[in-house]
Amino acid sequence: MISKVKQYIKDSRIRTLRKSFPLQGDLSVSGCVKLADVESNEPLNACKALNARIQESKNLSEHFSSSGVGTAIHFNDVLQYYPELAMMIDENVRKSVKEYLGNAGKIDAVYLGLFNTRDPENTEVTNNSGIFHHDSVGNRIKLFIPINTNGNLDYPTVYMKGSNLQKWKTHANPLKHGVRIPTDIINKWEEMSVVVPFGGRYIFDTNGAHRGEYRVSNEYRAILQFEFSAAENLGFGLIGPNDFYMNSKSFDFLNNSGLLRDHICQQEKKNILHKGMLHRSKDASFTSLKMIEGHNDI
Repeated sequence: MISKVKQYIKDSRIRTLRKSFPLQGDLSVSGCVKLADVESNEPLNACKALNARIQESKNLSEHFSSSGVGTAIHFNDVLQYYPELAMMIDENVRKSVKEYLGNAGKIDAVYLGLFNTRDPENTEVTNNSGIFHHDSVGNRIKLFIPINTNGNLDYPTVYMKGSNLQKWKTHANPLKHGVRIPTDIINKWEEMSVVVPFGGRYIFDTNGAHRGEYRVSNEYRAILQFEFSAAENLGFGLIGPNDFYMNSKSFDFLNNSGLLRDHICQQEKKNILHKGMLHRSKDASFTSLKMIEGHNDI
């Protein structure tokens, strides 16, 4: 009974918050939009250097040695080691966020997501984000930037066009009988497979039905992710500010974009912590890039 009451309160607060969103711009049409490819050498060179270290890492190979396909690990200090990646945030991103979420739309989190797709011994798919789902938090934007050599050609995101505007009866969608959203609901929309090259980016509303692909290849699936919401004080669920680290260069760039909540950023030794809300810090399971060879203390 307690869990049902909590879910009812969560659903009510999400629906109330939604009323304040303009939900306008290109993102409103389908819920997922490819942005112009990045052409600046600085962030692209940073992506190449980071991906090379990832794919060559013996530590990662050991970490994933007995893991199933899609097993994930996340690093929230990527902007501390590769500040040039902050340059992936440009006017195209800012415009999409503000038109869709309003002026309160800000960065919640920045992290690198790695997924076990490189010739795993265990071929069982262990990540249920490969099944159609929504993220159980209402209208929240994610920016995906694949840093793999071939972009996300081997690991596309599949999105159901227009499902971003769905008003779900409940925002809970756990795995049940092999599905997270009933097939008859999924079939209401047209499926789109989102593929971008190296240097490509795409942005989508996680309220829409989507899933990831975890195909076995010769690289780990590697995606730089930015989360945006207008829910600084929602107080529950995987939405709102989370912990991530920057250096002064990446902080200045994001702060100048107008998308950073600078009032929750604090100096920690030589770096800057974007201090998340307590409930998100408790749910987070981040690792430092120091796990991957070539990344020392800064």
